[in-house]
Order: sequence, then C-alpha cells, then structure tokens
Amino acid sequence: VTGCPKAEPRVEAWISLPHGVVSLAEAFGGEAVSGDTYKAMVGLVLDYLRPFEETYRLNEHIACGRLQMLGTSGTVTTLAGIHLDLARYDRSRVDGLWMRFDDTASITQRLLGMDFEQRATHPCIGRDRADLVLAGCAILEGICQTWPVGRLRVGDRGLREGMLLSMIRGDRDVARGEG
Repeated sequence: VTGCPKAEPRVEAWISLPHGVVSLAEAFGGEAVSGDTYKAMVGLVLDYLRPFEETYRLNEHIACGRLQMLGTSGTVTTLAGIHLDLARYDRSRVDGLWMRFDDTASITQRLLGMDFEQRATHPCIGRDRADLVLAGCAILEGICQTWPVGRLRVGDRGLREGMLLSMIRGDRDVARGEG
C-alpha cells in the first residue's frame, strides 16, 4: 500500500475488556444462546472495542499489511479443534494453525445450532466449556469485525507460557553477561 512507512514489529497498544468469557456468559446466559442473544454479546464487545480503535487506529496497520492476529488458548483452540474435526483435542495439531475468519464464523454458526448437551458432548468442548464457548465466539467475532485481518494464528501455549519463556531466556542472557 502506498504511503505505508516501514515499521519495526512492536506492540502498538493493548486493551483488557471488562467482560471475559465467564462474565459475558453469566450476563447473557451460556446454556441456551439464541441468535439474538449472540448478536447482543457481539454488540457489547464492539461497543468496548470501538473507542480503542478510534484512538489507536489499528485498521491503518491492517491496510498496510502490518497487523497479525494471534489467538491463544480457550475459545480459539476449541474452534481450531472443531475446525480440524478432531476426535479428541490434540495440542500438537492445533498449536500454530492458521484459521481464516470465515472458518471461525462458520464454526460459530454450527455451535449456535447446537443445544447445551450437544456442545457438552463435543470432544473439543466438553461439559466444562459448553456454557462458555459461545460467549468466547462473540468476543472473537467482535475482535474480527473490528480488525478484519482475515485470519489468525492459533497458539495453544498461551501468553503466560510465552512470557515465562521470554523471562527465562532474559535471565539466562543476563547470567551470561549478554543482556
């Protein structure tokens, strides 16, 4: 894209929403989620993300091809397992997978068509997440609508593990006199 200056990879901004999967499911109900309830959850997420986008204008980075999306743990790994049609969750197949937004949207529509028991018996969801997965999908959909990069990379190791590994490497480098 013309007019896009070179930029070193860095964190431009971050946000923590006041609603996560559990509180969103508690607020809207997680067992029986209608299409209208799901849309309301997505709308709430969009309401939280809109001012952040207006302030930091991440869509300008998308237009320049400089924004990637990484989804870690929880909903994203669940959707990846369903996308791969796994008979049981397999971390080694999920970690590092690229998923297109239209794939996550298609899986979400399948999940909206299931009742609680169907979600609970799905091998990549289970009873513990059956009431939470659609709230997670709503959060992901709000993010995907706000920043339409088209695909996301799935990370099963989670941010905490990556941060710990980074700190361990940093401590090792300091101990060696390299940092």
